[in-house]
Amino acid sequence: GSCTHTNTEDYPSWRVDLGKTYAIDRVVIYNRRDCCSDRLNNFNIHIGDDPLPKNNPKCGGNHQAGNQNPITVSCPQMQGRYVAVRLPGSSRVLSLCEVQVYPCFDCVVFSNVALGKRTVQTSGEADGPSSRAVDGNTDTNWGGGSCTHTRTEANPAWRVDLGQTYQIDKVNIFNRRDCCSDRLDPFNIHIGDSASALSNPKCGGDHRIGSQASMSVSCNRMRGRYVFVRLPGNSRTLTLCEVQVMGGE
Repeated sequence: GSCTHTNTEDYPSWRVDLGKTYAIDRVVIYNRRDCCSDRLNNFNIHIGDDPLPKNNPKCGGNHQAGNQNPITVSCPQMQGRYVAVRLPGSSRVLSLCEVQVYPCFDCVVFSNVALGKRTVQTSGEADGPSSRAVDGNTDTNWGGGSCTHTRTEANPAWRVDLGQTYQIDKVNIFNRRDCCSDRLDPFNIHIGDSASALSNPKCGGDHRIGSQASMSVSCNRMRGRYVFVRLPGNSRTLTLCEVQVMGGE
């Protein structure tokens, strides 16, 4: 009486809510052995912060149960609040006799440490305030009231004060899409403990978002309290619809 069982259905899945985001080291699965053990072959594990399994990245690809019991799946550097086991395909039955999720206690858990933090930009606070970029709203339409806007000026910049120094894994930028999306190219990201952008090192070089609504820039665990988005050059206008700084201690 210790095994789960779904109906025969398309893409059956099972999910556990860990209650908060963890860095996951490995997932251990115990399969049914009295019969039907091959039902589990070709299964996926999804890990992330979205309660819908398919919206979270996979840990590896398609896993085979074979004759192993238990089955240990390593998930290095993945993190999430939800862990799901999902069977891709039609007319499948999912049975699980135990799922054990082991966190990585030495790993850094990254989350959006910019949300709701203090911000400033070089101009334009009255029209498109800097705080809009950390309000949690990723609407890329100006009419949604969630995009910042500076004046047209030389080297416009936006800054968030994270309140303390973090390791920064990546910075997610959401660009305006109802018009003017090319204004953001090229842009620089500066990270450090100085309140002056140019006193801090860049994360990468000149970034270009192109036609994408959003872009994720990897910063390889750079450390800093302040994160800047800066447009180098003359006669430029900076608009940001959301900036997510994925950091950890």
